[in-house]
Amino acid sequence: MPALACHAPADPMLTHKTCRPPLFVLAAVLAATACARGPDPLGRMIELNRQAIALYELRKYDDAKARLTEAVVTGKEGGLGRDNMMARTYLNLGSVHIATGDRDEGVQQMTLGLRLRSDVPLTPQLASPAVKRAYAAARIEARKKAKEPAAALQPIARAKPADKSPTAPPPTAPPRSVPASPPEPAAPSEPELPATFASVLACPTPDEAAPNTDLLIRCALKPGLKASRVTVHYRAPGSEAFIELPMTRSPKGWYLATIP
Repeated sequence: MPALACHAPADPMLTHKTCRPPLFVLAAVLAATACARGPDPLGRMIELNRQAIALYELRKYDDAKARLTEAVVTGKEGGLGRDNMMARTYLNLGSVHIATGDRDEGVQQMTLGLRLRSDVPLTPQLASPAVKRAYAAARIEARKKAKEPAAALQPIARAKPADKSPTAPPPTAPPRSVPASPPEPAAPSEPELPATFASVLACPTPDEAAPNTDLLIRCALKPGLKASRVTVHYRAPGSEAFIELPMTRSPKGWYLATIP
């Protein structure tokens, strides 16, 4: 049975040399169906960005926003949340917001893109003077956020001791000793499986993760497909070798693996 692998290639909309992201995650499924049978989320993102640029040049800004928002959703549902194309999409979406006068939202979208990839430039067709000024502000904001420490862990909840009131009447008889029942294990909290699938695998990975913590990867296989094995492959910064981790299936149907 052939191995089915989906990965994130270089940003096809950039012409200068790019660097690899610090963490590259590759999900592979051994299945009988090839990738070509399902829609290509990366290709769809590229096409939506091209449509948005054409609409922007026609001053149809709302339609351009809709295309770019759809591109963001397509990328996240297709496991491309940290792909180069996702950074490009955020910058394009921010540029359209700037064109409509919503500078705050525009800078916020650009900051998201620059946090994914700090060297992604503006799309030339969208680079008006106002967009260039917002882009400079977003670069400063992205650098600030990169230096922020990870959020502190929440304190462990502790049971409040019972109120020992001196006026409480003493018990009339000693309480009978009753053996405590063992606590029932808590049910694992899992999201529902995706309603739609942009590709063979849906891996809604988080956009951000705290440093020095394990990263849980959760993937769902498109209904109707059967896989004999699902694995996740990752590599550390500066490393060319991938490390393979098997994914285990949860009761709800998710495939889970934890990257240390």
